[in-house]
Order: sequence, then structure tokens, then C-alpha cells
Amino acid sequence: MLNKANKDWKDLLKENNIDEDWLNKTIESDEFKKKVGIVKHDNNQNYILDNSQIQGKGVFATKNIKKNNIIGDAYRNNLRTYLGRYTNHSPEYNAKFLYTENSSDIITIAYKDIEKGEEILVDYRNHTFNKEYYNKNLL
Repeated sequence: MLNKANKDWKDLLKENNIDEDWLNKTIESDEFKKKVGIVKHDNNQNYILDNSQIQGKGVFATKNIKKNNIIGDAYRNNLRTYLGRYTNHSPEYNAKFLYTENSSDIITIAYKDIEKGEEILVDYRNHTFNKEYYNKNLL
């Protein structure tokens, strides 16, 4: 899965004409952090932050999570959680980000059953680069 996820990430950037070095610098910039909010640990017990074999840090389930269950907040009250910041991309995803109705808050839902210790992954094509996705997936 590692090579497939990394290759797909490169393909996704190419499809959207995004330079990876530029993206990494932008994400770490003060301007970007001010715009999207700071990253904060929300003490969610469903996951932990750890090193990922896919990319840098990732979030991993601390217990079995059933399909369609809420994993936690990704973005709430202008604060990104670890779940919102460190969930890695994979075409073989097991979770989705969804806007909550009448809000800019974002929650993370299990798209498939997720086993304890498994990395929680989303397909960035479903949200980051496709705002129409959110309009069709309101809770």
C-alpha cells in the first residue's frame, strides 16, 4: 500500500498542477496557519498521532471503529485537530471528511471498518481538491 499511496499522491499533485515543494512550504507558512487555524490535540481517544510509513506523521486507530461511525472532529471552531492535519492520503482509504450542516466544521467518518492500530486514511480527491464533494456529503 505504501508505494501505491505515494504514487497516487504524486499523481494527484500532477493532476492539479501543484508543486510538492511549494505545497510543503505553504503548509508550514505562518500565513497558511493563520488562514486555516492552528493544529491542536483535542484529546480524542479514538486515535493517536504516530510516525507513518506513508508520509511523516499519521493518525492510527486506538480501537476497532465500525463503518459509518464518527471518528472525531477534523476542524472545529477554526481549530484543526491532529485528525484534520495528519490524516494521510491513500486511494485505499478507510475514512472520509464531511462538513457538518450549516457549519464550516468538519468531522471524520469511518468509510470502512477500521481495526485497532490501522492508519486512518482519506482520499484527498474526495475533499481537498473537490469542494463539490462537501456539498453532496452534508450530515
